[in-house]
Amino acid sequence: MIANEILKNGLNYNLTINEFASICYTSRTSVLRFAKKLGFNGYNDLKYYILNDKVDIVTSSATSFDAKKELIYKKLGKVKRAFIYGNGAYEDIIKDSVKRLLFDVGILSETYAGAKEIVAFDREMLEDCLVVIVDFSKDVRSEELMFQIASIPCIKLIVGSEYKSMTKSDYNIFLAEEEREVRLISPYIIELEKFFTEFLERQSNDIDELS
Repeated sequence: MIANEILKNGLNYNLTINEFASICYTSRTSVLRFAKKLGFNGYNDLKYYILNDKVDIVTSSATSFDAKKELIYKKLGKVKRAFIYGNGAYEDIIKDSVKRLLFDVGILSETYAGAKEIVAFDREMLEDCLVVIVDFSKDVRSEELMFQIASIPCIKLIVGSEYKSMTKSDYNIFLAEEEREVRLISPYIIELEKFFTEFLERQSNDIDELS
């Protein structure tokens, strides 16, 4: 109930813990327990995170090598394992492309889908790993997973959905789309190929600087 309320309506800055608990038809203790289960010290920490950590949106029109991308490239250089999650036919195409690209840059990965497999994502399993969430339909399970791993120290890359609040990713590849009957997947594949090509180039440059 608490997670559903946050996913649906966010969390108002002026709400006290008692007021928020009342909205969720639960107790103050349950709210505190929920916050601590996610790795936060308490309600205020949870509220600060939700209200202040917004996801940066990346579009294909971005041409500069931004600081956000540079930071995730540095983190990716230390990753040895990745987990790719998504539900749906379009998502499956992108998941396969991401898996192939990760293999090309030397990162082993596994793909997941469905509600039951979300349970497998725990702190010990994901720490210092890469988690890629592919979502083109604002899938509730994908949002739940992002919320579930919010406080875990892993790299979070979102492909497709424009998550505006409640979640924090290290990088978000989101391309504005025109309304059409057929969704075009190729622009995302091109963007992903560019993303990982730049990563390899960055790695190569770092090696050259050290030699």
